[in-house]
Amino acid sequence: MILALAIAALAAQPAGAALPAGIDADAAWEVLVEEPDGPISIDPASVGRDGDIARGRVKIIYANPDEYRLVYMRVMIDCPGRRHAFDAGASFSREGELIVARERQPGEAPEWEPIEAGETTDVIHRRLCGGGGAR
Repeated sequence: MILALAIAALAAQPAGAALPAGIDADAAWEVLVEEPDGPISIDPASVGRDGDIARGRVKIIYANPDEYRLVYMRVMIDCPGRRHAFDAGASFSREGELIVARERQPGEAPEWEPIEAGETTDVIHRRLCGGGGAR
């Protein structure tokens, strides 16, 4: 579910776009949950909070026989409001080619989506806002 949300949140950028600012592919990723198609991880060094809004960098590996994507995102969580938004992200093919990248521009409002109980975003909410990370 989160991969579909992540891909939908990304809009095409010019060819050759790199990882959005603040995303480190070589971070010490902590696996939050193992989905059937691959792990969802967070960069513990990226976790921070500004009032009710928590932020962190997430990595999703989506691999099945038909498709492979590696997605890096900066995610924002409205802790008491139980909603999330993607601040930036990039999706790569198995060969490491950039598929799509998007970064929210200064002054652009976040596109908030509700966090549903039991979904991967719920695990991310618990990790960033308190209450653990595993389902």
